[in-house]
Amino acid sequence: MASLRGGVGGGARRVGESAAVPGGRAAGGASEAVLLYTNTLLSAVLFGGKPEQLVEAVRSGRVRGVTSLCILHEFREVLAGPRFRVAPRIAEDLAVEIAGFMEVVPPGPSSGRWVTDPKDDPIIEAALREGAAVVVTGDRALLQARAPGIELLTVAEMVVRLE
Repeated sequence: MASLRGGVGGGARRVGESAAVPGGRAAGGASEAVLLYTNTLLSAVLFGGKPEQLVEAVRSGRVRGVTSLCILHEFREVLAGPRFRVAPRIAEDLAVEIAGFMEVVPPGPSSGRWVTDPKDDPIIEAALREGAAVVVTGDRALLQARAPGIELLTVAEMVVRLE
């Protein structure tokens, strides 16, 4: 994963375009879809470590990565916001890079209430629409959500699963 230290590379796509391979499989034949939440993507870019290992597994095609337009928007906003103060152009370039190797789910109608924080419902909705079996997050409230067919895991739990 390109980081703030390493710059942005690769064939960029506009946010909203996907690098999905026809037939719904990522390059390399990965079939289980895993949705990576904003905090996972931010940690990968800013700090590396296990979140970066997970994002690299997606980039390599070992894992079929899914994100949403909502997540990409929040990713850009948090990077460019007062906490991290990343230049807006760099934040946009990083979001475009992520969209280039993950399937991007557009917003859709809500089918239920899944978590106590209504701003997190679109995350579960995106996972349901794309058939993601796993959502990876560090958000404690989101980790408590219950949705049919979706397992909520921390980055560390998902990395162990991949080993």
